[in-house]
Amino acid sequence: MASLTFDHIKKTYGAQSAAVKDFHLDVKDEELLVLVGPSGCGKSTTLRMIAGLESISEGKLYIDGDAVNDLPPKDRDIAMVFQNYALYPHMTVFDNMAFGLKLRKLPKKEIAERVRTAADILEIGHLLKRKPKALSGGQRQRVALGRSIVREPKVFLMDEPLSNLDAKLRVTMRAEISKLHQRLKATIVYVTHDQTEAMTMGDRIVVMNEGDIQQAASPHEIYHYPANLFVAGFIGSPSMNFIKGAIEEGHGQWYFAGSSVRLPIPKEKAAVLVQKGYSGKEMIAGLRPEHLTLAGQSEHPPEAVCRAVAEVCENLGAEMYVHAVSGDDRMTIRLDGASQVKPGDAILLAVNMNRAVFFDVDTENAVY
Repeated sequence: MASLTFDHIKKTYGAQSAAVKDFHLDVKDEELLVLVGPSGCGKSTTLRMIAGLESISEGKLYIDGDAVNDLPPKDRDIAMVFQNYALYPHMTVFDNMAFGLKLRKLPKKEIAERVRTAADILEIGHLLKRKPKALSGGQRQRVALGRSIVREPKVFLMDEPLSNLDAKLRVTMRAEISKLHQRLKATIVYVTHDQTEAMTMGDRIVVMNEGDIQQAASPHEIYHYPANLFVAGFIGSPSMNFIKGAIEEGHGQWYFAGSSVRLPIPKEKAAVLVQKGYSGKEMIAGLRPEHLTLAGQSEHPPEAVCRAVAEVCENLGAEMYVHAVSGDDRMTIRLDGASQVKPGDAILLAVNMNRAVFFDVDTENAVY
């Protein structure tokens, strides 16, 4: 397999339109890197530049240390899995998987061995004589993956390969691709708009927006230590709660005071905020839904509480999402599915301020 290096890559269309503004990143050998972001953020354009399907306006792209800006797609030793499978309808599964190898004029015996090995890995050996119209969506996706595997490329590129599948099958195929990555020890760049796919599959996640990298980090770091408001709001389902307020002092304790809350800030967090000049200034506090619970459900009395009124309760069985309002602030709380909260109930919430993330109002960057 191979490493990838993006050396300040840019892609522009005309003088004004920049699809990718300054992509600078190293992808390690055998890493599964996920590019995630909303539509139009530049993730698919980045993938197509790796493949050679889009030209690079500025910067250098290296595969295993070799610059490939001017190398045609067929010479880059990459394999791409598309969103729409791109199978030949008149060919059998075997012929679809073998097509690229036949173009390279490999011996028939080697082609057969590679196809059967890939088919065994993907558990589609019994489908080799069928044509795509006789396959389910999941089976077609496996064939598309198999066609890439037989190539034995340096880098696999996957452009939203699961978006055409139903929800249950997406979960299954996510696990299959993760297992495939571990088995092949492959370098994979995977594009998706689904943050759940990104969190569950990636060794590292690159969150993009409007052509810029917002943050590149492990799933754990992205979730618990988002770089800015955009990352915090995009990653996580339900999304992070944002509350506006100011940093105030009273009786030797620092507080985050909003329209309807006055929450004590843990000493270590307060010390950082004061040191960085946020005393008396407005900030935005971010809290994940699981960092809000019903007061009284813990053995220890909570230090930080706020009052709210439940508006909508979504019971998913194992858990319940309560959408509530507290003054001018709206928040989502993740509770146990057995909770008895109903719309209209007044609730007292315990707030885990140790897990709160504070954001600068002007720059929208997190302050740690």
